[in-house]
Amino acid sequence: ARVGNIFSEGVSFTQVDFDDCVSVVASADHTKDDNGDLDGTKVTASVSVTNLPSIIKKLATVTATEGTFKNSAETTRSMAAVTALSKDGQTSLEMKNPDGWPYIPHGENHTMTVNVTCKIGEKTTYKITSSKVGITVPAPEFSVTVSAYTSYDKYAATNNITKNIADANNCDPETLYNAGAKWGISTALMGNGNYAKTLVVDIDGNTDRTFEVTTEYADNKYYENIPDLSWASHSLAISFTFDGVTVKKQQTHHITGLPYKPQTMVQDDWNLSSWNCEYVDGIIQLGGVSGSGDCTATSKMAFNVPNTINIVIKTNATVRAHDMRTNIFGSLVGVCNQTTFTVSVNESTIISQYSDYQDNGNTGKNYDLSGNSSFSTDSYSIKMNSSYEMAGPWSKVHSLHILYR
Repeated sequence: ARVGNIFSEGVSFTQVDFDDCVSVVASADHTKDDNGDLDGTKVTASVSVTNLPSIIKKLATVTATEGTFKNSAETTRSMAAVTALSKDGQTSLEMKNPDGWPYIPHGENHTMTVNVTCKIGEKTTYKITSSKVGITVPAPEFSVTVSAYTSYDKYAATNNITKNIADANNCDPETLYNAGAKWGISTALMGNGNYAKTLVVDIDGNTDRTFEVTTEYADNKYYENIPDLSWASHSLAISFTFDGVTVKKQQTHHITGLPYKPQTMVQDDWNLSSWNCEYVDGIIQLGGVSGSGDCTATSKMAFNVPNTINIVIKTNATVRAHDMRTNIFGSLVGVCNQTTFTVSVNESTIISQYSDYQDNGNTGKNYDLSGNSSFSTDSYSIKMNSSYEMAGPWSKVHSLHILYR
């Protein structure tokens, strides 16, 4: 038989490096719980087939099985896959809650590697570790709310406080209530010692109230009542810091001195106009046993009033209007037949009580008196006055209350 020539031809094949057969893109976002509070970080890696000839790519199935996350200090936090889905040669890997660090501190210098299996056809499987992928973890976003108030806030409906005059009059006049904050960090993170959390309650630049927030504040709030503040305008600044991010809320609160409810007529609060006006056992006595004319007590209290305030003044006073005396011959002398007791704000009379009855100079008559007025920015001078025509009459002032109206 005739035998023909044998021909040969060289055939070239593409060299495939399976270590480069995947591409990884990773990102990080913070998560919030059902209450909207910051509670963790979700890291997602998207893995796709790359650098493969099309005929092989059609046969390839890529599955991401595990990731390793490192921070800028090369601290490794193992991150197991929550989901690993393969479709059309692509897979997604979501990693969450790594080794006691449910929240990843923010920063740019984080890296991630992903363990991948690349299966070609039915039998051939390659295990591949991706190259390092840089990840930027965003800064946290969380809320801080403040509900501090004074009696004036309750009266004037400032600082988001609902107007309630009865509540205003039940407040201590020198106390800032609920100084502090509630912050939008989940209970799980608050109780996690891996994270530093700081609260600063700043009153007029005084930052002595600085707290390292721990599990003690697992309900995500801290409030305190701060007493004994001066009658003035005060700056309240609340700062909460988490993961190097500070959220600050600033408010202005007025301590007005109202309501003013002394249990006794404190001597240091009043100036008396004459020698026969005096303090006796917590009572102001306007007038004495001799002399005539006016006797006045003027307040020293500089009420801090930012705007016009409607007030009601209430007082309890005993007024004596008629003093009878006898001389050595038994005749009546020095009969005083009237006296007037008044309370005024900056010379505007609020209360006036005229008395002309006879009481034989002994007991006087007790009155519970009240009247309405208003303070404006410079209206804080309170005067109590007892005027009489002849020697002897007096007014004894037992109490003075100034309330919001």
